[in-house]
This record gives sequence, structure tokens and C-alpha cells, in this order.
Amino acid sequence: MPVFSSDFIFDGNQFLPPGSSILINERGVLKGVYDHIPSETNVLPGLIMPGMINVHCHLELSYLKNRIPSGQGLICFLNHINALYRESRNENQILNAIEQAEAEMFKSGIVAVGDICNTPDTLTQKLKKKIQYINFAETFGVLDSNAESRFNHVLTLLEIFREAGLLVFPVPHAPYSVSSALFEKINQDTSSISTMHNQECLAENDLFAKGEGEFVSFLQQFGLYDLPGKGNTSLQWFWPKLSRKQQIILVHNTFTSAEDIHFVQHSTQKVFWCLCPKANQYIEQRVADPRPFIKAGANIVLGTDSLASNDSLNIVSEIQWLHAHYPEVSIEKMLHWATGAGADALQISDQFGRLKPDSSPGILHIPEWQSIDSIPEVYSIHRLDTQKG
Repeated sequence: MPVFSSDFIFDGNQFLPPGSSILINERGVLKGVYDHIPSETNVLPGLIMPGMINVHCHLELSYLKNRIPSGQGLICFLNHINALYRESRNENQILNAIEQAEAEMFKSGIVAVGDICNTPDTLTQKLKKKIQYINFAETFGVLDSNAESRFNHVLTLLEIFREAGLLVFPVPHAPYSVSSALFEKINQDTSSISTMHNQECLAENDLFAKGEGEFVSFLQQFGLYDLPGKGNTSLQWFWPKLSRKQQIILVHNTFTSAEDIHFVQHSTQKVFWCLCPKANQYIEQRVADPRPFIKAGANIVLGTDSLASNDSLNIVSEIQWLHAHYPEVSIEKMLHWATGAGADALQISDQFGRLKPDSSPGILHIPEWQSIDSIPEVYSIHRLDTQKG
């Protein structure tokens, strides 16, 4: 069985001491982690690490790359998405874009994805099982009166994925797009995990705290005339409406205050805060500052969002962006967000996210790695557990 060592070995939580090595069997299963380098070890330059986890993606939107202008804010972005959804669909274009986007993720070292689904468009690609997907069927509906019909629509999508043998959970889209009655419908599902877009723009908090702002006219086009009660941030409004039994992934958090972080951190639920820096920069030209979350002891993970709001689906690129803007946050911590913490968030840590015996986390070798700054835009990935580049 081959033994590997490298300049750096990251185990999903931390860098191992210099002189460490790992043993992989012929089936690609990690069988040992050593604090020494045995004879006949394959000593490689660069970094060995578990495969990366993209906790938040919209793979089905890959065909929208470069079609929505950047820097115009979330509401403008949502209006573009709605308009493009109403266009006639080119199925081949959509499927080809999905295939190419997945290939990009695989090549960049991503082994598992939390993927938001509004259609079954990604099903064919996911059945190839090149990447592990945890699928989230997104639910919309702003009127209590149509909650049942809106949830029935999602039930159809759930059935399609589950009949294909894929793991899928119904989830709310965002606090401004899900009625109280629809929250209740979603909570009837016995899923152990949920995810939700949270405080992606300032107008979201204005809607709930003041009953005013850009979201009022945006929502009225869908028939919402009874605005949410005033006085709370959007997070504090929807938090009591979530199921108490589920692990929660809150995504974006661009305008989440220290007070809101404290509010959630003192709840009884296990919560993960997913940062998507490049997508938030693309849409709002503002990114969630990771430091208040770190100070609060929060569980942080990373996502890419979609190619409608990002130029790539690459977690290394997200880490590089964060490092350039928050150099005081250690690379070790960011790599943990991208591996062990991401696997915990998606509840797949039995196999993914860490170098631990008898797991198959997709063991990566990045030969160009000497520091995060040394990684070129196009870098090499070798999978030590499959010997495939």
C-alpha cells in the first residue's frame, strides 16, 4: 500500500507536524496517518489535504454565466433571474453548462456540494456520481393562501430526486420569500438539515425592521400586500419559524450584525454560517466580514453560489479572496472551513472532510502549494486515492 508525505499535510482540522505521512490502500481508502516518514514513502512537493466541500451552489444556473451585470444589488439580480427564467429554455445549453461547471469543480478539488435545486435539470449529471451532492429543493411562496400549492410543487421535485436515489431536502429560500404558512409546511418534513439565504442585502433588514425599502415594491409584484411585522431583523423574524429539530446552514450573511450572530449562537440548534465572498462581491459589492463570526465561536463554511454570480466554482479561489482581504485570519482556519467544517455542515463527515482512517475523503495533492499566495489561477490537482489527475 502506498505511503505519501509532502511539504504540508492538512488533515481537515489542522496542519500535521512536518515529517508526517499517510497510508492509502489499493481501494483508495485512507488506512493510516503517521507522525514519521517510513521507508519507501512517496515524498511529494506541495500540499496533501482532503477534498474540498462547496456548501452552497446553484449548479442549475450555470448557463447564466456572464449574463447578469455585476454590482447592481440583490434586487436587480433577482429581477434578472426572474426575467431569464421566463425565457424559452435551451435544454442542450443548460445541460452542457451543468456538465462543464461540474467538471470545473472536480478539477479544482471539490468532492462534495450542497446544491440548491428548483428544477430537475441537474439530475442527469448527478447520477454520474462524479461528485457527492446533498440536494436542497428550494421553496418559494409569499402568500399564506397558496402555501399548500407551493409546497406541492416542491414535493414533486423531491419525488423526482428521491426516486433516482439522490438525497434531497425541502428548504426555504429566504425570509422575504416564504410565508409563515409555508414555513409550517416545510417543517412537516423530517429532514435533519436545512439551509436558507440570510441577510444578503441591506434591504432585507429594512423590510422586516421598518416595513420599507426596495423589497416592498419587489414583493408586491408577487401579490404580497401584508408586509411582515416591524421591529426585528429578518433573521430574528424567521428564526422562531424554523424547525427546532434541524441543523441549519445560513448562507451569505452579508449584513448580519454581531447582535444577530449572538442571537443565533445562543439558540439550541447547531448552526453553520456559509460565506460566499466572491458572489457577494459580484452582487452587492460587499462581503460578510468573517471576524465577528470567528469572535463569536461560530461554525463557518464556504460556498461559491452560482455562475450567475461568480466567475468560477472554485473554493481555493474563495479562500484566496478572503486571504487577500482578511490576512489576519489563518489559512489553517480557512482550510478547515473548506473541508472538515463543510463536511460537518452537510452531515457527510463520516467519509468526507478529514484525513481519518477508513474514510475516502477524496485525498488531494496540490503540487504548486507553498502558501495560498503561491497557487496560480490554474493549478494542478492529483487525487492520491484514485491516482487520477
